[in-house]
Amino acid sequence: MTSTKTHCIRGVGNMAEPLLPAAAASPVASGEFWRWGSDNRFPAALAAMARRSTTHRRIINDKADYIAGKGFAFDVAQPLLARLVERANGRDESLRQVIAKIAFDKALFGNAFLEVATDEAHSFLALYHQDASHCRLARDSQHVLMHHDWNAFSMHDALSLPLYPRFEPREDGTLRSIVHYKDYEPMFVHYGVPPYIAGMNVSAIAYKTDRWNISRLDNSFQLSGVMMLDNTADNEAEAAQLARIAEERFAGNPGQVMFVVKDGSDNDNSRFIPIAS
Repeated sequence: MTSTKTHCIRGVGNMAEPLLPAAAASPVASGEFWRWGSDNRFPAALAAMARRSTTHRRIINDKADYIAGKGFAFDVAQPLLARLVERANGRDESLRQVIAKIAFDKALFGNAFLEVATDEAHSFLALYHQDASHCRLARDSQHVLMHHDWNAFSMHDALSLPLYPRFEPREDGTLRSIVHYKDYEPMFVHYGVPPYIAGMNVSAIAYKTDRWNISRLDNSFQLSGVMMLDNTADNEAEAAQLARIAEERFAGNPGQVMFVVKDGSDNDNSRFIPIAS
């Protein structure tokens, strides 16, 4: 989908072109934070869902593209503003690129984080998108903690930024803050909830159906079941190896057909027992 939406913004004062990198924030003084989900892994679950379900991902992409539009309309008589739109930060990202990432996170997670950098004189303004899956709210509810892997949280590697409108100075002489955008949801205080939350089961059914159909295609639509093989094996290890060889040759996708080797007899009683459901 191609959007023709544009954004109009006004002058922001004496803002020069941002040149600084994203914040090298100071290590946090406390490891306490508000968990995002019961196991603190809710963002990872939402991201995994979006990568698996085709329709679900398309809707999120389209929403983010529509919000970002084609860019920004501004007063061309303000060259400082023009430079901000063309180059919003030290990563050489345009303002549209930053907003597109914010919009994607907002649509996917129901939360988004925008880092703001300036100085005491307000001589420049830099705006950075921060990956929402890396962010958590500190227990004081006044800071955002950032970590690259919440499965292996480390106090030493965690960084902290104050929530807007509070700014804190850094060693490089800049003032830093972070804006937290979130979708309102009753009973949820620290994090927003994505608006599609009630449809997550539908999205799960969609990607599981695709996975099931691919499995059937890989197995040429053969029936699932148990194949009993009459054979003579000296030990359990040899019997398991025979079953594994048979599975590799005839079972297709592992799990569609289970091969079982039993002691052979004078008459071959090998048989296939289908599983109808």
